[in-house]
Amino acid sequence: ELGLPIFLDLKLHDIPNTVGKAAKAIARVNPKMFNVHASTGMESIKAAAANKGSAQLFAVTVLTSIKEDECVSIFGKGPDAKVLEFAETLLALGVDGIICAPKEGLMLRRCGGFDKLIIACPNIRPSWAGGTDDQDKNRQMTPDQAIMAGIDMLVIGRPITNPPKEIGGVVEAAKKIASEIEVALQDINFIKSNGGAA
Repeated sequence: ELGLPIFLDLKLHDIPNTVGKAAKAIARVNPKMFNVHASTGMESIKAAAANKGSAQLFAVTVLTSIKEDECVSIFGKGPDAKVLEFAETLLALGVDGIICAPKEGLMLRRCGGFDKLIIACPNIRPSWAGGTDDQDKNRQMTPDQAIMAGIDMLVIGRPITNPPKEIGGVVEAAKKIASEIEVALQDINFIKSNGGAA
């Protein structure tokens, strides 16, 4: 109704036939983007990519709630190594973007070679948001830190939907975050215009 682009955060994770059919159904809704789990397997990701229509396809890597030891238990590697491995695989599968914690996003930008992937990161939390939950906020950055790290898309939920009382309401929180992002973008442009690298 508002005419805004839709991101279907479905995290598809199933056999190729099921994922392909789901992607085809999703494409009829015409969202801006939707996602699959990177761990769903190469053939399932290919099936999603083949049936995504005009939508952008993102792959979720290691959830931000997963700590180092749990990540090793699940994937056999820590978050940095596993996200890097996922990213290398995703480059060849028709995926538009990758979803990871911002610290891994920074790692991918520093590694180079992943310019074709849009890097989207949850776990973005302004310094004023407070209430950090160690269970799901292990690998976070502030909005300005994420922009300076080269993250393309910031996924921000609770700091906007449930901001501290002193910030005001949802609109005030969103404006405050937008202002922090704008300052970071100006800093990047200043650095680039002076021959440096962000």
